[in-house]
Amino acid sequence: MALEQLLWAPFYFGLYDLPAASLLNGVPSDGVASVVARHLPRTLAANAKIWTPANVVVYSAPLEYRLLIANCVDLLWSTVQADIAADCTSEELCPVPAAPAGRL
Repeated sequence: MALEQLLWAPFYFGLYDLPAASLLNGVPSDGVASVVARHLPRTLAANAKIWTPANVVVYSAPLEYRLLIANCVDLLWSTVQADIAADCTSEELCPVPAAPAGRL
């Protein structure tokens, strides 16, 4: 678990997950580094807070319940990641405008 938190998570979130999500959300390629720098510490902290205890529970649970437990935690993790990704404080870093009131 320590290798996951110290080596894999920074590599995965910093070089793949956050840049890919930023580009798919319309952030210009020259703004991706600032998005990663802004969101990476918060993402790594949330990852450690959620997945460290979750891994202890998952690998302590009977084999037939591991998938269910991991999927429930992953649903929580997806919600946390969406909240972090939706945290936009700059129009440059969040170019997609909000929908006007009354329209979808």
